[in-house]
Amino acid sequence: MDKQERAEIISRGNAAKVLLDNHLLNEVFDELMQSTFQSFLGAQSTSDDERTKLWSIGQALNLIKSKLNGAVEDAKIEETNKKQDESYPYGRRDSNNLDRIA
Repeated sequence: MDKQERAEIISRGNAAKVLLDNHLLNEVFDELMQSTFQSFLGAQSTSDDERTKLWSIGQALNLIKSKLNGAVEDAKIEETNKKQDESYPYGRRDSNNLDRIA
């Protein structure tokens, strides 16, 4: 992975963290999840289309949060890799640099 790709992953992770830490966004997500769940519970058991639609909405909301959390975790991994690469005496820790050591 080159420096530009790593920087992009870290940047996306930082942006995702800002969103996940945003009180208003979390409040909206929680309200949407709660209202969707209550509507799902209140839907007639004979109304499969409505229940399926509500279930899909809930899954989509969960997927959004999951993707944001994944971006944050990817950024943490790349930050760690970046620090390790910077502390390695001969540059990046990969097989291409082993020739320089020998």
